[in-house]
Amino acid sequence: MRALRRIASFLFLAALLLTANAQRIKPVQQAPGVLDLSALRGGGYSELTCLWDFWPNEFVDPDKAALGKAPMEASVTAHWNQLGIAQLVSTGYATYHLHITGLPAKRTLGLKVTCPLIAVRVFANGAEILAMGRPSTSAGTETPRWDSVVVSLNPDADGVLDLVLYVSNYIDFSGGFARPILLGDYGAVWAVRTSLVTLEMFELGALAVIGFYLILLCAFRPTEKYALYFGILALVLSFRTLCYDEFVLLTLVPDLSFSFLFRAGYLTFALPFGLIAGFFRRLFPAQMHRPVYLAISALSAAFALFIVFAPLASVSWTLYPMEIAAMVFLAYAVPMLARAIAAKVPGSSLVLLGLLMFAISMVNDILVTNGTWKGEYLTPFGLILFFLTLAFMITRNSAQALKGREVVYVQTARERLSLAEKGLTTTEIVYATELLSGRSVKEIAFSHDVSESTVRNSLARIYGKVGVGSMAAFTSLGSRYDVMP
Repeated sequence: MRALRRIASFLFLAALLLTANAQRIKPVQQAPGVLDLSALRGGGYSELTCLWDFWPNEFVDPDKAALGKAPMEASVTAHWNQLGIAQLVSTGYATYHLHITGLPAKRTLGLKVTCPLIAVRVFANGAEILAMGRPSTSAGTETPRWDSVVVSLNPDADGVLDLVLYVSNYIDFSGGFARPILLGDYGAVWAVRTSLVTLEMFELGALAVIGFYLILLCAFRPTEKYALYFGILALVLSFRTLCYDEFVLLTLVPDLSFSFLFRAGYLTFALPFGLIAGFFRRLFPAQMHRPVYLAISALSAAFALFIVFAPLASVSWTLYPMEIAAMVFLAYAVPMLARAIAAKVPGSSLVLLGLLMFAISMVNDILVTNGTWKGEYLTPFGLILFFLTLAFMITRNSAQALKGREVVYVQTARERLSLAEKGLTTTEIVYATELLSGRSVKEIAFSHDVSESTVRNSLARIYGKVGVGSMAAFTSLGSRYDVMP
């Protein structure tokens, strides 16, 4: 465990150092489609989030794009469905052009292109330098591709660079780019990518360690099934880090099909609904209503089945209903946790704290994704804080339960011996002991995956064997069982 902490600390500090060494330069936009990057002569990199020349539903010859007048301007990170263009609602194709001046003429530069929606070809001064998939004028001939690539390029002798992008989208609910394009000194741009990959691996490792730890905890303590749900959830979300942003999964499996990557990524949004609902149901059985749990689980399964079997072009449209479902579930979960806190359920305050931190990061990311405001994606950090908070809560509960078992070990053994002498079966001894410890019939039934009527019938037989007529009479005798020979 100490070695894991050291590795995590090393990766995190390395990412911070790499990011610090890559100086971010603010460009000067002289006019729409024209950018002055003279500041790059001192090194560093810049995000090309400025206004580009934009031709909707047209592939303009790269040589002519630098000379022609575009019908409009747009940022590459502006989603097509937000541009207000009637002929380019979300799917179609387009050309972007940016004329950049002031670049160092004799220095190799780096261009980082990440997550085009859904295919892109990149031209620098008329020559093609990069292709992610194959953009096209029709869905049948488009080759989709997600990736994050750094490619080298050189400006002309005057320090001028004309960038032209062919982009098409017939699959995602919005066109354009999910992340900014970076241009700068090759070493600086590569350092940015390396730092982002390092941070993703840190997130992956943190969530995976938490996930495996909780699953092993459940293996040793089978009654704490909420730890199993939470552990699987951590593993699902750790896998998500491989499917987005820097697309580390493609580095591990270069020939992975786009369809698999696309559907797997969206599955990591659908599956957590059922896992979180199962976690809450197991941890707060009295506060999490069974019909709500079943409804959320069914909705999660429906989303997952649709993502797996629906046409690829329909998959991304599940994102909006999943976001709505997440907000509705959050609105239910907060008062549910408030009830648990009022009932003094152990760990409920920590769960609420972690959920609120995650909710804030999730709302931020939804607004950034929808273009409501420009900002950084915070969900990875919110997830880690959420999981660390809940992992601490689960560990504390388990430690307290183990300590309690050590304290009452001799007493519990005597209780079971006495009950066995009364002729109780092994199962009846378990039910009786749990009832004597203060658990309700509902909690006993839930922890053993049986109906409440099954538990009540067993308790009725127990009362008869012990010689009492009611639950109250039986629990009042509990204090005497530990002193019986």
